[in-house]
Amino acid sequence: MTHSSARSTRSKRSWTIRYLAPALACLLIAACSPTGASKSSGSKTLGADFPPATSGDIATLKIGLASGQGRYDVLLATSSAIVVNSYDALLAWNSKGELVPSLAKSWKETSPTTYVYELRDGVKFWDGTPLTTEDVIYSMNRNVDPAVASPYGVYYTAFDKVTATGPNEITVKLKRPDPYWRYASAIATTVIQKKFALAHAKDLGTPTAIPIGTGPYLPKSYSPASGGTLVQNPHYWGEKPAVQSLEFSVIPDPESRRLALQSGAIDATLDVPLEQAKTWDQIPNTRVAYGSGGNTKIFSFDTKSAPFNDIHLRRAIAHAIDREGIAKSVFNGTAKPARGVIPPEIFEVFFGKEETDKWYNSVPVYDYDLNKAKAELAKSKYPNGGLTIDMPFQASQTVDRDILATVQQNLKQLNINLKYRSLPDTQYFAELYRHQKLGMQLFYFGATYPDPFTYTFYMMAKSQAVPNAFNFANFYTDESEKLMRVQETDPDLQKRVRAGADLVKLAAEDAAYIGINFLPFPIALNRKYTIDGEFSIWSFANWPTRVRIAGS
Repeated sequence: MTHSSARSTRSKRSWTIRYLAPALACLLIAACSPTGASKSSGSKTLGADFPPATSGDIATLKIGLASGQGRYDVLLATSSAIVVNSYDALLAWNSKGELVPSLAKSWKETSPTTYVYELRDGVKFWDGTPLTTEDVIYSMNRNVDPAVASPYGVYYTAFDKVTATGPNEITVKLKRPDPYWRYASAIATTVIQKKFALAHAKDLGTPTAIPIGTGPYLPKSYSPASGGTLVQNPHYWGEKPAVQSLEFSVIPDPESRRLALQSGAIDATLDVPLEQAKTWDQIPNTRVAYGSGGNTKIFSFDTKSAPFNDIHLRRAIAHAIDREGIAKSVFNGTAKPARGVIPPEIFEVFFGKEETDKWYNSVPVYDYDLNKAKAELAKSKYPNGGLTIDMPFQASQTVDRDILATVQQNLKQLNINLKYRSLPDTQYFAELYRHQKLGMQLFYFGATYPDPFTYTFYMMAKSQAVPNAFNFANFYTDESEKLMRVQETDPDLQKRVRAGADLVKLAAEDAAYIGINFLPFPIALNRKYTIDGEFSIWSFANWPTRVRIAGS
């Protein structure tokens, strides 16, 4: 079986990082999350290890959310914590980020532009009617329907058509080879019932017209602003969950969510503020675990404009960033000092652990050393410093203030004045995506799928060094563009991934992007419960189906 192809594409996809990634895997910006790291005090479980489960049903699992999700439509919801429990796509992810069967029990690439999916037998919707190829075709075509305006349409730029080629088989034809269509199979093929959707074309996704799906839970009640209650789908094709119903409640204030956990008003939340991890770890009846998150806090430098077109200045600043100290003081030991911009577990899916470790150790790293920083500065056009760096940051990312305060103190040792200012999120993004006077930026990057391309394309492609795109360092060279072409078009998966590994090393050598910390994907769960199997951002969808009673 060949597990095949989906792609991120050009500048329009950079907006997807902000708006689509939450629906893919976890509300990435809200969760602020890669792998657990150095130990700190408290009951922290690093690596998201949970105790063994015991048998038995759970009547209700109460889950706290930081925000509502708007429409109950996976294509249009503003977040995904509720809606992902009600629907299935053709494929899914396991906890390592590998593609696995879902509604499609098998799939193969029969040519560079042809993908065949064999659907499971006997799958039914909530109302007991059988899933048909017609429902799948209709659901996929919603992504290219202008009337729907699906943000997932960016995965369909190479899409031509999807047809039924057997009683339980569909075939996707592409206009051109697209080695990243494979990921669209898990991200952008969520299936709803065609008959109901057509009957409710004008109000689909509202509380009175929720699309009918095949997932493990169906909504009993729902409010776009305050949450809702989900109950088991009696016709679910998969293993019956232990949890019989899910109660979601929106609790925007982090301290109120923490107190709700402590009192037992809620049993779980994914919205754990990492900067408050020490306090959350001490909730006596709660286990806070930190799974693989695939996310990075990053500094970028505009390599095409003064003063950051000076590589020695960039390297001097890089040596003045105390990644280990930031991981401990800002993220309470839940984060891991970064080497490069891509967490190593992204490469483990393709290389395995041993080869990944060898590659990761070859990525240039700028250890925190003020003597080295001063030596690099002496080679620059600013040997005595004397610079003032004016740097905005996103108001909702309160951890950025703490990071910048640490770096500010260290840069003083180089006679560099870092002035940082908070901007409202809308203003911050408007200025950032204008792509003018980029200077030095601090941002958070969460992958939309577990492939190096989703990082390197956005941050390192020449095509992204334009307004409304994501290459804030304006980093590209002849060598990097050759590697980018391999990543975009080569049919050999291993060659594409190796090109991505080489791009990470190039950007690190150039000090265009400096990874600060890899951030985990946290979950807080009442200790009387556990999660069956590994927990990570990739296995986020339907995670309540794996909640069990914790064994003693």
